[in-house]
Amino acid sequence: CQGRSREEVYCCENGQTIGRDRALVRSCGLYFEPQRLALRPEAWRGYWQARQAPAWLLDLERLQPQTRVPVKELLEQLQQLPAQGEARRV
Repeated sequence: CQGRSREEVYCCENGQTIGRDRALVRSCGLYFEPQRLALRPEAWRGYWQARQAPAWLLDLERLQPQTRVPVKELLEQLQQLPAQGEARRV
């Protein structure tokens, strides 16, 4: 945390860092930003296309906090995610 974003209040104090599990607990969206995770849009699309995901999930740029999706579809996609241990290796 460097004090550049108001969203950091959900993450950590200025000058501190936060890990994955704590970021989940504290709803630290900044931790999971595609740029920070070095996610490439084409790799993202390929991953989800292979799982026949709905259109709203294929475009990494469209996935924003304000994006509305059907709850049923969201839950279906969450069920397809690997278990936590495996997800850390992906």
